[in-house]
Amino acid sequence: MTKFFRTNDDSPDDEELEEEIKTMYPGFVYRVSDSPALPQVPMHIVVPFLGRLRFVRDWNGVLLLAFVVLCFMYSIFTTTFIIILPQYQDGNLSGPFALFYGFLNVMCLLTLLNVSTMNPGEVTSQDTDDYKDPAVSSYCKTCHLNRPPRGYHCVKCGHCVRRMDYHYTWLNNCVGADNHHLLLLFLVYTFLLCLTTLTLVMFHLYKFPKCISCDREAFYIKHSIWLVYIQNILCVIIGFQTFVSIVVQHLNIIMNRTILENIFLSPVYETKKRTKFQAYAELFKTKSVWLWFFPCRRKAMAVPQRGFFHP
Repeated sequence: MTKFFRTNDDSPDDEELEEEIKTMYPGFVYRVSDSPALPQVPMHIVVPFLGRLRFVRDWNGVLLLAFVVLCFMYSIFTTTFIIILPQYQDGNLSGPFALFYGFLNVMCLLTLLNVSTMNPGEVTSQDTDDYKDPAVSSYCKTCHLNRPPRGYHCVKCGHCVRRMDYHYTWLNNCVGADNHHLLLLFLVYTFLLCLTTLTLVMFHLYKFPKCISCDREAFYIKHSIWLVYIQNILCVIIGFQTFVSIVVQHLNIIMNRTILENIFLSPVYETKKRTKFQAYAELFKTKSVWLWFFPCRRKAMAVPQRGFFHP
């Protein structure tokens, strides 16, 4: 399982709390003294038109990420060739609705690509000058670098991450200060896609007539009922999980918390009161709400180093 090292010298050394956490999450939380050898650092791949992509060399993460992509491909193929195209050709489905479905698929794949390949906020030697003040920083005994107080060390990635939320194995990447907004976008677009797909499946099973223009001898048409049932099960499971994740992320964002801080029972980090809009504006680094939904936008660099998401 993913192991994290909390190497904050200022953190309380409570043995009972450590044992309680290890009991709740067996094989999960370790201190530096228990840490095994670090893996290789993430590699970077240069892809034409996509640029320099981050890639964590973890086979479990690669397989889970491949499974996520496979589920998307299955959903796109089944819904497009069994429901959308035949019903659109027969005049039972409008063009704008089909375009909306395609838009959701594109946004899901774009956010998945970005959140799984973007640097989550790695703490490097160039950042040490910004975190020399012991009152607002901590020292990582594994990286031998100063880091923000809310930074954690991830053994999968081999470095510390600023305001680390969690290492999501199914994304094969950490989520931190620089790509947290992409995780939220991916969850929102995936949930909308699941709702749209479930709506199409229900109409296909109970409302739409049998297709006239489709090739009834095609394999996916002859066995469409089973393919659609599998699609329905996937949408229910993934939709429920993404809905729960959205609720958890929303609560953490407005309360200024992360998944790891909840696991480690860290004290509440507060600097000032803020509204829900301010919380999301700081997460997306812009007050223009319409820009929040664009996954390819680079977050503004002219942001104060100390704040809710960049302490």
